Amino acid sequence: MDTSGVLDADRVRHVEGYRLTSELLDNVTKWADFELKSNGYPCPKVEVKAQAWDRKVIVVTHAGNQARIGRLEWQGHDELNGNVISRYAATGPGQIYDIRRTQLTSSRLFSDGLFEMVLVQPECFGDVVDVKVKTSVGKPRLLRFGFGASTEEWPFMDVSYKNARLDNNASSYSLLLHASPRSQSINGGSELYVFSFLPSVFWGPRFKVGRRSESEFEEFSARGGADVGRYWDQLDSRWLIRGGPTLNYVDTVKGIGPSQSEYLNWEASVSGTSHVYELNVRDQYEGWTGRFDYHGQRSELGSKLNVDRYDGNFKFLWNYNGYTPPLLVLAGRLSAVAVNANPVDLTSTSERLPLEYRVFWGGDQNLRGFGRQNLHNNGLGYLTGLYGGFELRLIEELPYRLQPFALWDVARLGDRRWTLDEPLFTSWGGGMRWASPVGTLRGSAAKGEIENGDGSTVAYAREWVYFFSFGQEF
Repeated sequence: MDTSGVLDADRVRHVEGYRLTSELLDNVTKWADFELKSNGYPCPKVEVKAQAWDRKVIVVTHAGNQARIGRLEWQGHDELNGNVISRYAATGPGQIYDIRRTQLTSSRLFSDGLFEMVLVQPECFGDVVDVKVKTSVGKPRLLRFGFGASTEEWPFMDVSYKNARLDNNASSYSLLLHASPRSQSINGGSELYVFSFLPSVFWGPRFKVGRRSESEFEEFSARGGADVGRYWDQLDSRWLIRGGPTLNYVDTVKGIGPSQSEYLNWEASVSGTSHVYELNVRDQYEGWTGRFDYHGQRSELGSKLNVDRYDGNFKFLWNYNGYTPPLLVLAGRLSAVAVNANPVDLTSTSERLPLEYRVFWGGDQNLRGFGRQNLHNNGLGYLTGLYGGFELRLIEELPYRLQPFALWDVARLGDRRWTLDEPLFTSWGGGMRWASPVGTLRGSAAKGEIENGDGSTVAYAREWVYFFSFGQEF
């Protein structure tokens, strides 16, 4: 079988010009084996030879036939219903075999706390491969602790608890505690697979109690609601759609906003993540993830005004020329926000419009040349925003796996619905990323600039902003 279109030696780095060692040969073998298994050859044989006289490394492959999956068999699931695996499987019968999809299936089953052991084994029969997923049921309860810090939020801690097997349909509930000087919250939620005729659809009761404290506002809130949702895999991506009502209690104790207000929200979201991003989320070198959210309330249903908020967020990572390991990674974030408040003037709704319907930008999550949420329109917030942010990282060229990057951000904001004002906000600078064994460390310096400024931008500082974080990504 000709595999010349699969294995491209020009895309393998850290081989030519490097010392010939057993580790180097092992890395070449792993690369060839993985590339073949990622392109439909589930049972290849790879032999790597080194010729000392001409310093060549020769890869000899016996790939066999490109194969499609015949059966996906699940063993060891104890009393769980057999259709549960369909919610976790990134592949299925009839698809061309791809080891990345089987690894992703294994990772989902294991990380969700359903099993203490997951083993995926392919069995080859010519151009057909049967995939056996062997699992060992363990305790379904997961307790996790996470710590991090940044110059914006200071130290923070996340504690999560999850029971992943409430019934034989693998219904679950979870609790998440987040605590930092700026933000404290308790999130609780369930995914209950109670619709016997729709095994992949869940009912999701949820609640959140929290406090946010920023330079321009402080808010206490309590929210409870329930969604109907569904996960599925399509186009080499993982998708989730969900929606339902939410009852809100909000108390704005500092800044402009309603005091002790109660209202009913309607919420919906659609999110997608490419398989390659999900599988390599720690490395951050390839793939995409995106989400669209809707929040809305109506005066006929217990609210003081009619208002809608639409949010779209998209992030992509591009590995230049597909090198292994990567050489350059271009990362980008795109965001768009539109709040449809009636009446259109923000100042006339200042005492009624909740903070969740106001746009505050600035900081590491968007315009990195300005302080955290310092673009606030005299404390009123904005109704419209459009943002693009980019990073270009150099990979595996500096000692200790340090990754320098250049950054650039651009955005416009508007204080009326469906309108962007003239001022153009930009940031430029650079930084360093290090994926340490215990978490990602990032540091950056960015200069904020404003073009076509007007009276509304006079108070905004144009200065260098320095940021450092542990446990956060672009």
